[in-house]
Amino acid sequence: MDFLLFVDNADFSPSLSHTKLQDNQKVVIVVNAVLEDSEKTLLSKILKAIKVDMELEATLLVKGEFSGLKLHDDDALNYLLLGVQPDVLQLQAHLINYQSVTIHNNRIIMADPISVIGKSDVLKRQLWAALQTWL
Repeated sequence: MDFLLFVDNADFSPSLSHTKLQDNQKVVIVVNAVLEDSEKTLLSKILKAIKVDMELEATLLVKGEFSGLKLHDDDALNYLLLGVQPDVLQLQAHLINYQSVTIHNNRIIMADPISVIGKSDVLKRQLWAALQTWL
């Protein structure tokens, strides 16, 4: 798995270790609710730009419907937090939106919710610039 993608809302205590992911997964997308078709389309386009097929290489998780999400050194994943704070990864870190940071061999980008990004060309460009650091 190469990427982990998050989208915003309520508090939860997730654990990815209890969530079964397929070996070919490059992206895990965590959303606050079922996405609208337009949000899925935008997410798919964003992922395609970094050479990830949303249908084949991504797992969609609805926030609050899974448990056990935690950063591990041996995972070496890329995480995209959209409208979600780093504490969902059990991290006590201050991240700046649209900047890639490496923590425990994991690269993390925090950004606005996909619903907000979709309405702003400036935010789309900022997200694209941050994602390019992962290529």
